[in-house]
Amino acid sequence: MKKLVKILLPFLCLNASLLSACGSDNRVQLSFGNINASAINEKTPKFSFADLDSKIENKESFLMTVADTTCACWSDFRPIINSYSTEKHVDCLFFKYDEFVSRSAKYGIDVVKGTTKFVIYEEGKVKVDMKSSSSDKTMRDKDSFYKFMDGTVKLPKAYLISEQDYSTVTENGAIIYFERSKCGDCNFLNPTVLANYVKKHPDMNNIYVLDCQEWKDNLDVVSYQAKKNNYGISKTNNPEYGYDTGVFPFFSYVKKGYYLSGAVAFNDEVSKVNGKYVITNSYYTSERQEKLDYLANVDKKVLKGMELSSDDVSDNGEFISWEQEKAIKYYEPIINAFLDTYLPQVNYSL
Repeated sequence: MKKLVKILLPFLCLNASLLSACGSDNRVQLSFGNINASAINEKTPKFSFADLDSKIENKESFLMTVADTTCACWSDFRPIINSYSTEKHVDCLFFKYDEFVSRSAKYGIDVVKGTTKFVIYEEGKVKVDMKSSSSDKTMRDKDSFYKFMDGTVKLPKAYLISEQDYSTVTENGAIIYFERSKCGDCNFLNPTVLANYVKKHPDMNNIYVLDCQEWKDNLDVVSYQAKKNNYGISKTNNPEYGYDTGVFPFFSYVKKGYYLSGAVAFNDEVSKVNGKYVITNSYYTSERQEKLDYLANVDKKVLKGMELSSDDVSDNGEFISWEQEKAIKYYEPIINAFLDTYLPQVNYSL
């Protein structure tokens, strides 16, 4: 019997569904899904090269395809990737061959006219680079492609939503992560704290993400502030769990229109007091500590008033800030505790 087990074990570990059990699940954990993931529109693509650059810079894991749209191989692959994207709620970046070829060296992806490329990025780097082939049906047959993807990627645990989705998603309880795609603090948090949490909790409930960048880009100051007030990011309509005029990144546990808790990362005010660097304003104050149940097992619950080393701050004479790399050791346990406490309570799922 012992000999039989030794013989079978290597073969069992080849099965994608048993990879984790065998301790060797090397599938790519995709960073973000999208409740409203859509089919690729060749005439007006959803994503630009700026989006691709941003995802690479922010160390995201995502899907991309480059196609010669005149080729039969694209006609084969297009319905397959569109079906996968909409069914699994995962967008796939799309670029036409003629537009991508001049940039191929920059991205390290060799494209050939008359073929379709499918690429999977892992933490901003190319992990899978495959092209259509008459001898391989992976990109020509839906079942084969889905089987390949099941063994190659893990679906996201964080899904983008629109404002129109907000009420439905939060009706029975959900964690909403408010971020901005151009927010430096958000882009530091996502590939570190958030990605680490997902890796350690493969069976976690989903987080839902509202990207608020368009508010800042397209609205005047008053309207932008009104949005933050409306969604409880600021303290105006959410005095218990909102913060100041509203900052990003901001996590909120919302149910049936009620704000039940909140969490913030970074966004502290640091001042020089009597020659020492001190956090003079923070979301994490002694006054708010009593309202934040999730801090019960966090070692450092109050950040306001904490003295920082000169090595921990950036000081250009006009603006003083707490370095993200130094602050993260305090914020990771805080965000983890928030997610540990409220994720098990959420009820909305795709």
